[in-house]
Amino acid sequence: MTCASATCASATCASAPTRRNRGFSLPELCTVLAVAAVLLAIAAPDLRDLVRTQQLKAAAGDLFAAIDLTRAQALARGRQV
Repeated sequence: MTCASATCASATCASAPTRRNRGFSLPELCTVLAVAAVLLAIAAPDLRDLVRTQQLKAAAGDLFAAIDLTRAQALARGRQV
């Protein structure tokens, strides 16, 4: 056996996937899903508050836009609206 053939053989064996490192095991997947569920449960209430706050800001912006439009129309017509 020459040195070149030994190197080639070891490189082939090292690059070939074994049964163990082809994917994730079931306990690993369950652990990742459990961690993701915990993080989602922690983040969900904050997201709801964020959505409510944004809806309130949007409604206030719409109200101010309507008031500004009414004011502009009153000025353009020269009378109170």
